[in-house]
Parts: sequence; C-alpha cells; structure tokens
Amino acid sequence: YGYEQTIPLHDPPIVSEREHRHVLRFDYLQHSDGDVQSQFDANHIPGLVFAARATSSFPGAFPPAQINEIDRILNQRGEEWLTRDRFIARSFKAMIDIGHNPLTSSFIDGSVLNNKPFAEAVSVLSDRPAYREVDRRVIYIDPDPESGEIERGGALPGFFQTLRASLSDIPRNEPVRDELAEINEISQQVHLYQEVLKATRPHIQRAITGILPDGVPLHPTPHQLAQLRETANGHAARDAGYAYDGYIQTKVLSVLSWISDMLADLAPQVAQPSARAALARSVEDWARAEGIFPVEFETGDRTDEFSPSTARWVTFLRRFDVGFRQRRLRFVIRRLNELYAKSDQSETPLDSHGLDEFKGVLYRALERLQRRDVCSFFKSEIHDKAGKLLAHTGGKASPEELNPLLSEMRNALSLVEVDTLLDDEFSIMIVNFLPDDTRKELILAYLSFPFFDVLTFPLLRWQPLDDVDTVLVARISPQDCTALETAETRTALRGRELGHFGAFFSREAREHDYVWGRLHAAERLVDFVVDAASSGLQTISINEEAIKSRLFRSILKNEAEHLTKSSELLRNLSERTDALLAGEATDTH
Repeated sequence: YGYEQTIPLHDPPIVSEREHRHVLRFDYLQHSDGDVQSQFDANHIPGLVFAARATSSFPGAFPPAQINEIDRILNQRGEEWLTRDRFIARSFKAMIDIGHNPLTSSFIDGSVLNNKPFAEAVSVLSDRPAYREVDRRVIYIDPDPESGEIERGGALPGFFQTLRASLSDIPRNEPVRDELAEINEISQQVHLYQEVLKATRPHIQRAITGILPDGVPLHPTPHQLAQLRETANGHAARDAGYAYDGYIQTKVLSVLSWISDMLADLAPQVAQPSARAALARSVEDWARAEGIFPVEFETGDRTDEFSPSTARWVTFLRRFDVGFRQRRLRFVIRRLNELYAKSDQSETPLDSHGLDEFKGVLYRALERLQRRDVCSFFKSEIHDKAGKLLAHTGGKASPEELNPLLSEMRNALSLVEVDTLLDDEFSIMIVNFLPDDTRKELILAYLSFPFFDVLTFPLLRWQPLDDVDTVLVARISPQDCTALETAETRTALRGRELGHFGAFFSREAREHDYVWGRLHAAERLVDFVVDAASSGLQTISINEEAIKSRLFRSILKNEAEHLTKSSELLRNLSERTDALLAGEATDTH
C-alpha cells in the first residue's frame, strides 16, 4: 500500500502523497588497504533471500513477500539471522523514519513501476573509485527485446490489450526511456567537463607557475604545500573576476545544502520532504545570521590574502567543505591516471608500483573524506542532540539553537587537520615514489585545482562526476549474440510465452532458457572486454571465436550433469560450438 509522505507546495503549502518505490541495496566494497566490506557473505544470506523473494513476487503469479516469512523459514530450519536487525535498520531506514513498520509491510516485484532501474546503478558510480583508468559501463539484461518493438500499424488495440498496457506494460517500461536519456545527459556532462579541463590546462598551468617565483618545488615540505594552496586560492579568486562571485555563492550554498541533508539524516524525525525543506531554510537563516551567506566581497578581497570581511565564509568553508576536498583529490587522481596512460605509451615507462603506492595514499585520503560524508561518521551523542533539537519541530530551528550542534559537527569533521595530514602524506610520497617530471605534474595538479574548480563546479551542478569517465550502456540479449546462431536461426526463449511466464510451467523450458542465458552472457562479456581494450590492441590479433568457443565448451561441460531434461539441446549446442571454432556455419536447432 506504500506509505504517506508530505510534499511542500505553494498552494496548498503541503500535500500528502504515497510512496511505493523501495530499493534494497547490497554492497561489496574493497578499500585501498585491502579491507573488504561485504553483504554477500553467509551472514547476509537471509537478507539476500528476502530481496530475491520480493523482486520475484510478480502480482498474480506469487503472493507478496514479508520479512516474517524469512523468520518463519529460519525458525523451521533452526537457524539464526545474525544480521537481521542491521539489515532492517539499514534497508528500511526511510520507512522507519517516517513511522512505518517494515515488518508489517508487504513487497512485490518492483518491475511493476520500473523494469530497468538504471538510475540506481548510475547513482553509485562516483562512490566506486578505480585504481587505474577504467571503462565504465552499465550493463543490463533484456531476454525479450523484441516484445518492445511491436508496431500495430495504426490498428486500434483491443480492450484487453489496452488494459494490460495501461496497468502493466507502460508503467514498467516508460521509466527506462527516461533513465537512458538521463545516462546520456550525464555522459555529455562528463564529456564537457573533460573538454574544459583539456582546453584550459595550458592557461591555468601558466597562471599557477606564475605564482611560484622559484619554480615548482620538487621537494616541497608540508608547510610549503599549505602556504601554496592558500596562495593559489587567493589568485584563483582574483583572476576569475566576476565569475568568482557566482562560483563562491554556489559553493557556499552547496555546503549549506550538505549540512541540511546531514542534519536530516542525523535526526530521523526529519524524514518527510516538507520537514527537510523547512530544515534547509533554517540552515540558510543560520548562515545569514552568521554573515556567511550571501558572500559579499570588498575591493581588497581578491588578493593573495582575504580581508577580515570575508573571514567568516572562508572559515566556514575550511571547516565544512568536504566536497571541495573530495573534488581536489579526484582531480589529482584523474591526472595520475592520465600519467599512467602516457607511461604505457612511453619508451621509458614509469614505475607502476610507485604510481600504485602513491595512488593508494590518495585513495586512503579520499576514504577519510567519504567517511565524513555520511551521518554514521558522527558519534551517537551528535545523533541524539540532533534528534532532540529537531523532534516535533517540522525541521524548524533557530540560528541560536543550531549553533551548538554545528560546532560539534565542525569539531568532529576536523577538516583542517585532514588537510594537514594530506599535505604531510603528499609531500613524502611524491618525493619517494615519483621522478621529477611526474612529480612536477602532480604538484601542479594539486595546487592548480582551485582554478579548475571555478570553471567546472557550476558546470557539474554539484554532481561528483569529476573522476568518472563517460558512462557507456550495453545490453545482453539474444538479439546481440551471433556466435552460435544468426537472426534467421535464432531460437526463441521459452519464457517469452504466456506473457513471460511460459518457463514457470516446465523444467525443460527453464533449463533451455538458463543454458542459453549463460552462453549469451559469456559471449557478450567477451565482446565488452575486447571493445574496451580495442584502443590499445590495434597491433594484436585476437581470435574472439576461439575465446568464446572455449567458454561455451566449459559452460556446457559444467552444466551437463545438472540439466537432466536438455540432453538433446546440449548436444546441438556442442555441435555449434565445434563449428564455431572450425569457422563453419551450421543451421541446427
């Protein structure tokens, strides 16, 4: 039935709507120090089973899923769900904060609202850093792409066709077009970002070199780096002219928005959109009372040293601007990735081990900042104080009430100390692991980032895309696989029948679609890897058919003892695999 949310409007000021979407997230994160956080181990199996059960509950075919169903099964088996409380608290936080009990809620297949949730996949890209330059792809599976290509030729659909389309087909598939368009827009933004960097780098490098009277220091001390960072910030403000006004106003507003979002996460009482909007206004009122926003410049502001009139907003950014520091690190890492590529093409390649060690330090520094970007970073005392302050206020709080809480958050973030630690690590690692030329490039990137940020931050609209390459979308479907069959000989999947439920009533049909699914996935993964590596393999001949054939043979051998109803299918597929390797064409079915 969903749960109710209050949405702020102009007239009436608040309306109530029901939210039905719910996303279950499972993480696997390997940190730069080798530490692994996984929700795919044995302790998390009950949660994974619930997610599988819920997403399989297509209306009419299976009953809705409830968490207590998993509890009953585990009790019958005499087993414990050790991560149950953590799973419920993490996976259903939005429902719990709103006062809705997930234990009494029923869940069905989310495909009734969105059959291909690309946005959820794209949203985590910026939180998945790579240790080398990578090929970013969103890969989706569509076992029946032809079902979306039916054209009626102008004929009026019948009653049941219209009813099915309005209740199922259109709601399930319309978001797909919207999200594919959004991915394309994100890719375009990333492309523009990269082009701006390339076009402005020579000019900005000349500008940053101009503020280094003795040249780029190849053996910088931490104190030198700190001083040069401050000098670069001052010159970026002075040289940007009027553009800096728009940049710094936007930057301060983005940090205020981050603070209001963090406070809302700290206080479960601020769950409704209307309360979050009220909290955002309260934070802005606090900033005005503190003289932080709007930022006002005086004549002496755009010099190497900021004047006292701007000290409040400068101090504010030094204490709260987590995003700027993350963007700077990602910018340096991107530059390091570019040096990797140059090294691979050079006659005297760099020591990749040294580059890896240096990048490991940068990623550990980035992880320190990312931990500060979630409410779980703050101790329980801050959670409690935020909850007490915002309980029953609808998100409203006065500047005087917010001040003590924000002071505690500022002390916990300790961003000035984080800057000092990074200066220490950067100065040590860059001398120990990088030759002079590469060292100079990285120091310039570290110091020149304020100039680039003035240009690119408004372009990115606060989105953390600065270390992400263009997002490519790829599909795995029978239509895209031609190694074992052509368009004329393609075998339709049995599950297409009976409104995509044909395989539910026959083990043979399920085995048929299962083995074809494995073969299709193997073929397409080879396609993706070869395509991603193609730019560096112009002089190397790759026999894709031989690679695919070996994979097909391994799959068929592995599945032979399990697919008891498909001996004839496996024999035919083995013949096709042999023909593929021999370069022959067959038309077996």
